[in-house]
Amino acid sequence: MQRRMYPEAEQLFRRSLDVRRALAHTAGIAASLANLGAIVMMQGNNALAQVSYAESLALYRRVSDPSNIALVLARMANLLLAQGAYAKAEQLFEESHGIAAELLNRQGIWQALHGLGTIAREQGRYAEAHARFRQSSAVALEIQYLSGLALDLLELAQITWATQPGEHTAILLAAVTAIMHGGQITFHHSDQTERDRLVEEVRAMLEPHLFAAAWAYG
Repeated sequence: MQRRMYPEAEQLFRRSLDVRRALAHTAGIAASLANLGAIVMMQGNNALAQVSYAESLALYRRVSDPSNIALVLARMANLLLAQGAYAKAEQLFEESHGIAAELLNRQGIWQALHGLGTIAREQGRYAEAHARFRQSSAVALEIQYLSGLALDLLELAQITWATQPGEHTAILLAAVTAIMHGGQITFHHSDQTERDRLVEEVRAMLEPHLFAAAWAYG
């Protein structure tokens, strides 16, 4: 969804929420709140996103909907991750992962593993992060989730650049680019910025022929 469409989408979710509240449709209210939380988070309104997710989670727990409990837990964890609240985010990702694993929900498993890997990388726990992203990328391959696979490889590129900078990072970045172009995938602005930054840093460090060879290999 393009940024210019966020306000319109927010209004639609608010109207949906009002209708479902009027009907006292608990599961519907929870769904509208989860959607509202996601769209306002995209617009930077983290406070409203947190409130919306918390109410949505409580309602999903009330109606015993484990699939959506796992989904909202992961969204809440991503919000906390963005705010640097790593301990609480990790706890929620672990809970989400446990539920998704019980349900054999591969998409949910991927989301939790990717989030746990991101936390580990941002805290400098590179070996743990590497293991998490190897797991999540295997899940992404299994379900052909190309956007997720590209994000996993981008994270692995960041880890290799931090621990063993060299051609391997270029290979991973080339694979990310190939997946994006082949699948016509558009990254979130922050992920695209990180990918572009890494490419330029690697290009500046490596000899041109080494960069070209690694890029062609990837």
